[in-house]
Amino acid sequence: MRYLLICITILLFPACPQNAAAPCSQHLTTRCSGDVAQICNASGHWEDVTNCAEVEGDFPFICRADADGDHVCLPGL
Repeated sequence: MRYLLICITILLFPACPQNAAAPCSQHLTTRCSGDVAQICNASGHWEDVTNCAEVEGDFPFICRADADGDHVCLPGL
C-alpha cells in the first residue's frame, strides 16, 4: 500500500526545476526583464545575458532596445 501511495504522489506532483525560465517562442529574440537583457535560447526559454546594473561605465546602464531592435544594456543618458 505504501508503495502505491508513493507512486501516486510522484505522478501527481512531478519534480520541477526551481528556477525554470519562462517559455518563449522565437529563438534568438531578445527582451528586457527589469534591468536584465535576455535572449530566447534554443530550448525555448528566456536566458539572462547581462544584468545592466552590473555594467560599469561613466553612466548607469539600462536595458532597452537598440537601433536594430535587440534588447541590450545601453548607457542611460
